[in-house]
Amino acid sequence: MEYNYHADMAARRAKVRVKMEEQDRILKQEKQEETMQQAKEQEEIEQRAREKEEDDQRVRQQEERTLNAREREEIPPKDMKFIDRIRKVIGQKRTTTKVEEQEEGDQKAGEREERIQQRNTLGNSVSQVPSPSASTLNPKMTRLSLKASLGTESRKRNRSSSGERQKVRRQVRHKHILLSSPEPLSSPEPQPTPTTSAEAIKLSEPVKSPTSSRPGRKPKSDGDEQKAGASTEASPNTQPPPIKGQPPEWYTKIRKDGPEMKQVRKRSANILTALSRFKDAIKECEKPPRYSYPAPLFQALREQLHDLEFLAVDRYILRTARLLDNQTGLPKIFNPKYSGGVDYPWDIRADAEQLYNRWALEVFSTDLLRGIVASRQKGKADKRNADSIDRSFTGRHFANFHGQGHLVNGQWWPTQLTAVRDGAHGAAQGGIYGDSTAAHGGAYSVVLSGGNHYGDVDHGASIWYSGTDSRDETPTENTRRLLETLELPPPLRQPVRVIRSWNLPKDNRYRPERGFRYDGLYDVVREKVVDPAKAVHSFCLVRRLGQDPIRYQGAEARPTAQEIREYDRLRELERTAGSEVG
Repeated sequence: MEYNYHADMAARRAKVRVKMEEQDRILKQEKQEETMQQAKEQEEIEQRAREKEEDDQRVRQQEERTLNAREREEIPPKDMKFIDRIRKVIGQKRTTTKVEEQEEGDQKAGEREERIQQRNTLGNSVSQVPSPSASTLNPKMTRLSLKASLGTESRKRNRSSSGERQKVRRQVRHKHILLSSPEPLSSPEPQPTPTTSAEAIKLSEPVKSPTSSRPGRKPKSDGDEQKAGASTEASPNTQPPPIKGQPPEWYTKIRKDGPEMKQVRKRSANILTALSRFKDAIKECEKPPRYSYPAPLFQALREQLHDLEFLAVDRYILRTARLLDNQTGLPKIFNPKYSGGVDYPWDIRADAEQLYNRWALEVFSTDLLRGIVASRQKGKADKRNADSIDRSFTGRHFANFHGQGHLVNGQWWPTQLTAVRDGAHGAAQGGIYGDSTAAHGGAYSVVLSGGNHYGDVDHGASIWYSGTDSRDETPTENTRRLLETLELPPPLRQPVRVIRSWNLPKDNRYRPERGFRYDGLYDVVREKVVDPAKAVHSFCLVRRLGQDPIRYQGAEARPTAQEIREYDRLRELERTAGSEVG
């Protein structure tokens, strides 16, 4: 039997992955059990403390009742009435004494504040005296006279606290410096207030640099061939990190008692009800499981989360429902710090993080083609080849960065241009995107689209990906980007993002049912020359370990049923518009 290197490596990686997943599952299960045990022990301790306090209270009440009964038995009734009246008067006197003591304390505090104000007034009058020249002023005498004057004032206020005396000493030193200076000292300029982490992290404002990309392979978009020669726009150097578990600045600045918040419950009752059901589904997952396997709870949460992608919300609705709060909103799902020990499925965590990042950028539109300007030809209204990105769209990302960045595994788009809009790929029609002017150069992302004559081989965890055809024996610019990645030493070699298109052959099991899907990071491990005359190279890409599985099957598959339904609806509308125009 012939030895198959790729099959052997895939089997080994699968075994390692299964072993790691089993270890992670065991560790998470032990941690969850330990957390539940600690919570149970703490609850038992608190319960015992409450019971002990209640028992002590009952004992004290019983002793008081017994003592009162004994007193009433031993003392005649007339004398007992007199004693009760005396006790009542004493209680009233004690109350009056407390009130008088409080009023006296308030009066002393007012006098203290008045003395401090007088002292500050005296200090201001001294500091406003014009500074004489150094030749006519004796700093030593000035300091002594100032000490004497302030010492007299301090002796008159012998009841001041030690903290007040320290203030006097600091003022003495400050006034001595002012009087001994040849010229008045200028007041220091106010220092700028340091920005918080929430202000520093802005996904929608990356630093721009004049880098560009050339078109690469020409995959088909939505079943139609892409136009050749399309170029990408200028994009910045770096991709900012995603916001995780921290409410955005605009969210925290909304006043809960503002007029907009008061109108939300009246005009958006149905939406708030849907968001409340989603939060209830999260709470159900946090309760002790009613089933041996809590799959039904997670499936219900998954369905509601997918519905939220197409729910019309705004900033005031999210603030009212507290959907971006760490303790009550989406961070409870994707951030383990706030999950309460619940091990949510990996696909639910990814979808919750994606939705959180979109809302944090204030991108509330549910249109799949948001930020896209349609520019169709007559009679071809269902073609997306001539579309462009709206420059005023605030949720725009750029793709010239290595690694995953702000993306999540399985993120889905209806067209390749929408993937460019969200920073997953940089070429609107090219299959390879890279930059030769970056620090290490190389490719950033590739799109698997099938093409007409490219011999791509897709095994999921490993791919043989073909470069573009050249007119001579010189590799094309886009092929060079992959070659540059491969030429780097392993410590500097960066992985590429792989995006699969639904234009792949239908017998490809990893092909998305609609649109384009991001399937993780792949390492470029080697290459081979397929056609020397056209400088066609084929590159071996291997998926990195430690990532979530490819979302091509089961309940975790992307696109979701809601996304497919909305995609088909848009396509039908475009076809109808095209037939009417034609």
